[in-house]
Amino acid sequence: MKFLGALALLASGAHASLGIGFTSDIPVDAFYKIGSNFALEWKAYDASATDTFELSISAWNSTPSGYTPGPFGSQIPVYDTVDVVLDSNVKFLDQKYLWPVNPIDGNGIFVGEEFYYSFTAHFGLTWDSPRAFHIED
Repeated sequence: MKFLGALALLASGAHASLGIGFTSDIPVDAFYKIGSNFALEWKAYDASATDTFELSISAWNSTPSGYTPGPFGSQIPVYDTVDVVLDSNVKFLDQKYLWPVNPIDGNGIFVGEEFYYSFTAHFGLTWDSPRAFHIED
């Protein structure tokens, strides 16, 4: 009986071939100007007209903003992060999303080479993300 349950689980996983492939060309260490529009583009795989995903953007700093006590007197670095859901129902078949470039931290501090931004598409039990980038004034 366990064998049949495992087969059903494998069959359901094999059936879910929905996917996304980002096609936006984001160069390594790219900078995008605040106030411009970033065109995030993708190719959808096996999507119907009603299939959607959640699009979010995250930002984080690459240098510690502080330290917290760790075991045996060590110090563990703390990195600030911010996550924002841009749209919870983006259609796979739209294949493009325009994001007005702006800091997402609420204070306008997450700007420059020490701060990275990245989009994430969440669908089902999986996710996909293109290369990270920076924003600048």
